[in-house]
Amino acid sequence: MIDTIKELIKDVYLYIKNPIINNPEMPVSPTSILFICKGNICRSPFAEHLANKITFDESFENMVFSSAGLEVPVSISSPREVLTVAEKFGVKINAHKSRVITYDLAESYDMIIAMESWQVMRLREMFPDYSDKIYLLPLFQINKKRWWWSYRLHNIADPYGNTLPYYYECFRRIERCIRDLLLHYNIK
Repeated sequence: MIDTIKELIKDVYLYIKNPIINNPEMPVSPTSILFICKGNICRSPFAEHLANKITFDESFENMVFSSAGLEVPVSISSPREVLTVAEKFGVKINAHKSRVITYDLAESYDMIIAMESWQVMRLREMFPDYSDKIYLLPLFQINKKRWWWSYRLHNIADPYGNTLPYYYECFRRIERCIRDLLLHYNIK
């Protein structure tokens, strides 16, 4: 009950405070995607490695995936919880080290895909020349309810510091969004 109330408060706050985010038009034939989250230790490295696994397993060619974070004071490995849950998806992140997004990284990728709406806004402020290639991952999810602006619709919440089921649900949502991105836009 308390979680539901917190979600409702977030929804109302974000509805009033933030503009609705829309994804720009897709590039015709993207060949590189950079996934972004806050610290580059949970969501974006999972997305990077999962996208590599999916495209390898399904014979997509010429796709490059990587990840970075917005707030990375020092390069660190992903937490044990990330490694444990990622393995349930057939993804190994053991060698991952976090890194911060730079202008060079932003310039070198066809698409930059963030996990949360605040990250999209920050990226667009940091790299205004590349606003047309900054996307919000949850908006790629097919078959979602769009009846009003909500926190869940526009954000894949950070699982850091939560229980394993929370990580699992987060990673399951990332998987759904990536599969829908690849399916819906037929990236090959």
